[in-house]
Amino acid sequence: RANKIEQYDLSTRQLIDSSIVQLDNPSHKITAITAIQSNGKEIALMYSSKKDYVSPGEFTLYSLANKTVLFSTYIGINPQHILAFPESQTLMCAILCEGTFGSNDSKIFFVLKPNSNNPNISIDSIDIGDTGNYLAESNGILLAVMNGSHEITAINLEDRTLIGKFPVGTSGYNGPREAVIDPSGIVYVSTYNSDIRKGLLSNGTLDGILDPKGKPEGIALINGALWIANAYKSGSYDYDSTITIMEQPVGVLNNDNNVSNISIDEYQNSIQFSIETKQSESLLRCRIIDL
Repeated sequence: RANKIEQYDLSTRQLIDSSIVQLDNPSHKITAITAIQSNGKEIALMYSSKKDYVSPGEFTLYSLANKTVLFSTYIGINPQHILAFPESQTLMCAILCEGTFGSNDSKIFFVLKPNSNNPNISIDSIDIGDTGNYLAESNGILLAVMNGSHEITAINLEDRTLIGKFPVGTSGYNGPREAVIDPSGIVYVSTYNSDIRKGLLSNGTLDGILDPKGKPEGIALINGALWIANAYKSGSYDYDSTITIMEQPVGVLNNDNNVSNISIDEYQNSIQFSIETKQSESLLRCRIIDL
């Protein structure tokens, strides 16, 4: 909230601390935040902040136990989104910096963990183009949703290099906003064109368009269903406050598949099984829609 971070108990919705972090300069604003966990408990915060819309922002790693700053550095203009990589041996997080709107100066900054060659936290970055807005990751591929150039930019996390850029098909002020990737490699992108664009992570091709009954912004995949937050009403910029939930199939089994090791979880309303294809064996989890 503005220049401070508040802490809440989600189970009771009660405020625990009104300013667990507060920036020294009241005119600066916190723009993105995520937490580092250990054994299910938050031990540190990673947050970005900015002075204005044209100056470099800052990234800060903050210890919750000691209430001290562990690391801080300047990053790009208009930091927008932080995506943590808790399972990575090399990367702590990626920070998407929007840049100045309409310019070609959007960047992703990578915070690298200490290693045998460098005992300190370090920073790397890559230029990604016009007005980045959101990050999503799957199997070592990082996607940046580019609102200005109406593209999805794909980056290889192993060496932090550009894989390619794929058009979303929108234009003008109706560009892409956020994205989520399902376990089968399907990418869903919310757009201000009042739709959800559905594409394939494997080759970046558009595979369909869904109607969320509004102009969507936030998007999440929860228990196999798409949860979509509509910021505005469909086809307009009149404020909306609706949530659309879409059940999405993740795949089709055919005669080329051999299924084994079936187990049913009645509490999670799902079936888990192994499936052998001609190429490999994969473990899938399917929701029970109806019996």
